[in-house]
Amino acid sequence: MEKVTAVASAGYDKAKAAAAVGAVKAKAAAVVGASKVKSGTTTGFKWIKEKWQKRSSAK
Repeated sequence: MEKVTAVASAGYDKAKAAAAVGAVKAKAAAVVGASKVKSGTTTGFKWIKEKWQKRSSAK
């Protein structure tokens, strides 16, 4: 039984390591995505503000 447990444990360790690498990649992708969303939102609000100010000053 000890050999079976050792082999299962080794497989579990490999899977755990692979999951950790995947989690790091997912976190990096999420950070980049959040940065893009923040940048796009900022740009959008600036555009709206600019259009509103032009409209207000024209009246």
